Amino acid sequence: SEQLAHGAAFVGRHLELHELLHSCLTNQITCVYGAKGYGKSALILEAAAYLRQRGAFPHGIFCCSLEGLRRTDRVRARLGATLHFPARSNDELSTHLAQYNCCLLILDRCEAAINASRPQFVFFLHSLLSAGVRLLLCSNSSSLLAADDFAAAHDADDDARMTTPVSIYSITLAPMSERDAALLLIELTERELDAAELLDEAAERAAGSSAPADVLTALRRHELIARLGGVPTNIQWAACRLRDTTVGALLAELRSLKPSQQARLVKADSPAAPDLAPLSSSLASPRQTGGSRRRLPPEGRASEGSGLLA
Repeated sequence: SEQLAHGAAFVGRHLELHELLHSCLTNQITCVYGAKGYGKSALILEAAAYLRQRGAFPHGIFCCSLEGLRRTDRVRARLGATLHFPARSNDELSTHLAQYNCCLLILDRCEAAINASRPQFVFFLHSLLSAGVRLLLCSNSSSLLAADDFAAAHDADDDARMTTPVSIYSITLAPMSERDAALLLIELTERELDAAELLDEAAERAAGSSAPADVLTALRRHELIARLGGVPTNIQWAACRLRDTTVGALLAELRSLKPSQQARLVKADSPAAPDLAPLSSSLASPRQTGGSRRRLPPEGRASEGSGLLA
């Protein structure tokens, strides 16, 4: 059974989610890049849940965290342990995986392997692709993998089973839009935010000013959203603080901080990013490709209008 850690509410990033889903279904490798706190793990978890619900990968969707692993032999050992496969060599692992080629492998937190041993890591990925599986890589590294990397790996593989170039697609996450950031803050805040509370000081001083008609309109143009920078980790931190304080008080606190001080405060008060490593996993038998062997926890909630869960 496959099990992925359940993330928090999923709001926004609808274009990126559509892009990710399409790439996972059409490309051999999909790479998701973005700075820490930008919501890479939440996006991947939402995509995995969507694909699992629709049976896109009959042999399952499996995650393996490669955090801190710099050497390819340790990467192979971690993946083998995750899948309960012997993995003394790339060939041994890929031979076993070839029996389960209708699966998606999610390799989370790949930055150490990419930065420390890029050619060896690419060659390892190439051996996995030769088994016919699809790969979804997640990294905060700015060093992007490209098709040329895999062309070199193919030339170096004397027993290459792939005759066509590797199809690879990359998605780089930017900060959330003001609207999505405001929606996420509303979703995560445990109390109701009032539009009057969000009326900024400049508007309040203006003659005849009044509170906006709805909270979303007020919040998306509020200084608080600008100071959170569209970073999901910052927004989650702010939502926690708003349980016990007002928007005005929180904004006053942020105004007194330099960006570096704010970043340290958010990091100190925020929980670790959700770990996508499976609690336990084993691949379904090739003869049993029904949905009963694939198990994920309840999905993160998509905001209304996403059109994905209709």
